[in-house]
Amino acid sequence: MFQLFPALNESSRYLCTVLDRYVNAKEDIPLEEVMGCFALDVVARGGFSQDLNTYSGLFGSGEKRELNPFTENVKEIFSNSFFGWRSVLVGELACSSLSLQ
Repeated sequence: MFQLFPALNESSRYLCTVLDRYVNAKEDIPLEEVMGCFALDVVARGGFSQDLNTYSGLFGSGEKRELNPFTENVKEIFSNSFFGWRSVLVGELACSSLSLQ
């Protein structure tokens, strides 16, 4: 648990930087996207010691916005409310049960 605190602090500092950037530009803050990136950043830093640069696609508009590929795939998995993460979980369970036999 103590290993998570430095990751949480670092991610929180970067979150404040991102929010400041929106405030200074006087733009609306896409809170769902920003907080989703924050959660993914904390998990990646705390659990896997990886800096995924999850906030990279938040700035810009329209076609100019390019999300980090990892962030884009995670967003796709969780965007489908019925099949999204459940299909991944079922597929993983099926594969792991086949490999045990």
